[in-house]
Amino acid sequence: MSKNLLDTFKSRKPVAARGKAKRSEVIEVLDDAAELSLRTSDLQTLRAFDLDSRFGPCAGLTRLERWERAEEDGLRPPARVLQLVQSHPRDSDYTECIWFNRI
Repeated sequence: MSKNLLDTFKSRKPVAARGKAKRSEVIEVLDDAAELSLRTSDLQTLRAFDLDSRFGPCAGLTRLERWERAEEDGLRPPARVLQLVQSHPRDSDYTECIWFNRI
């Protein structure tokens, strides 16, 4: 009983054809990664604002309330914080301080 070599081993696609993603799939993955990176950067900016004692305590206040209080007191809070909070009004990661539901 003689076996053919091709019967023993399964055929495989050439190396060039394996793992080749469609251009649209690659673009979609890159877009998702860029969006995640931007969100991470935005949240780091907001956390830095929460931890900056120059603008007063943040516990018990939303970021917008704290920003407005600091502005009224002439403390010149970062305009970027206001922009981020206002652009994501329904996302508690953006609107609430880091101590929200922790203390």
